[in-house]
Amino acid sequence: MKDCFRLIDETGLDVTEFILIGGGAKSEIWSQIICDVFGKRVSKPLVTDASFGSALLAGVGTGVFTDAMDAVQKCVKTEKELTPDAENHQK
Repeated sequence: MKDCFRLIDETGLDVTEFILIGGGAKSEIWSQIICDVFGKRVSKPLVTDASFGSALLAGVGTGVFTDAMDAVQKCVKTEKELTPDAENHQK
């Protein structure tokens, strides 16, 4: 995951937050580890099933939403937000 983020970072995109989905998003410990390792805020949505993301992208493809950001803004509701622990991030 760190290598993937490094590649994204090299593109110059300003990533300020991660939105976790899938089984790992259900784990409070795993979510905080991701937050601390990357030093970025983490949002945990109410619905964490990967299929939800697939449905949103299908909506983009069929014109229900104008783009992925529109789909996220209209449909993704945040359950919890985590902030990185600076001390853990430095380790």
